[in-house]
Amino acid sequence: MAVIGCKFAFYWKEDEMTNEEEIHKGRYSGSRLGCPRAQALHILGYEATVPKKLQVKFDEGHEHDEEMKKEAAEEFEDFRVPESRIIKLTRGDIVAEVILTPDGLRGDEVIEFKGLSASFWNTLRTEEDIKTASELTKKYYNQVQAYAGAFKKSKIRFRIKNKKNLKVKDIVFRANPKIWADMKNMIMDVQETLNKGELPPKDCLSDVEKKCLYRAPCMERKAQEVEAIEERPLSYNAKSKLTRFVESYLSIKAEIAKHEMNLEKLHTAIKEIMKSHGQKEQELVPATVKYGIRYKTEKNKEDIETLVAEGRIGVKEKPEEYCAIYPRGEEEE
Repeated sequence: MAVIGCKFAFYWKEDEMTNEEEIHKGRYSGSRLGCPRAQALHILGYEATVPKKLQVKFDEGHEHDEEMKKEAAEEFEDFRVPESRIIKLTRGDIVAEVILTPDGLRGDEVIEFKGLSASFWNTLRTEEDIKTASELTKKYYNQVQAYAGAFKKSKIRFRIKNKKNLKVKDIVFRANPKIWADMKNMIMDVQETLNKGELPPKDCLSDVEKKCLYRAPCMERKAQEVEAIEERPLSYNAKSKLTRFVESYLSIKAEIAKHEMNLEKLHTAIKEIMKSHGQKEQELVPATVKYGIRYKTEKNKEDIETLVAEGRIGVKEKPEEYCAIYPRGEEEE
């Protein structure tokens, strides 16, 4: 799809500012500028499913964010918390609205606050870390670049707090107008696809899919899309390409199995050294090594199966994309 520049305008809807849920309905959000398919599902009215444990983390992070706002107000004389801003984007007859709510503004800066786990906090030191550390930090990066673009700020202050020891550090970098322009075009591409009655393709990796809050509706729509495809013979080129891909897949899979075996041996050797010397933690040049025993609550599978059989725990079928690849003569995985 060709990238076409989109026009945009700022406007306020003060009467809607009181209801956080209502203002996000049918609008793209600066805090959700990640997977295009997830954005499309949000626009269509599908609800995100947040696991209880993750919701607890979100709530803890929000508490730290609010505390950091108070601290910033004491530190910076010109610090302020802005109201949400709605931007209307247009490309021909395609229209999309985006809502953006920065944590704070000062001078020529957008400020974003995040309360993070100790391990997560330690991994983020530079702008490049935010851009590449994980799918979540990539979304953070898009978020702050969008805020800077919408509020016309040239600098971004990404302030993060270690939730364990409460240490705070700032990662300050320049806003990039091109990234904001690319995101606006991406939003318009999503809206154009929705206007055609379609969804952006599902092309995320499996580890990203597992953490997606829109996984359930995404797979439901994926099942509908797959079931609607009519079967037709493979062309010569398609079969040739499929054969090459399968050969490469099996080769890489065999190589990974070897590496996994070596990793397991190394892991066992590391544990043995730590255990034999009674060590709980070692700070080494390449990494920190921790060793010990931890206890996890485990659900009794037999009890669960009994309760399901008695109808005391409900079950439901969920669609799952399936593609098994195994060499000839071997059993299906």
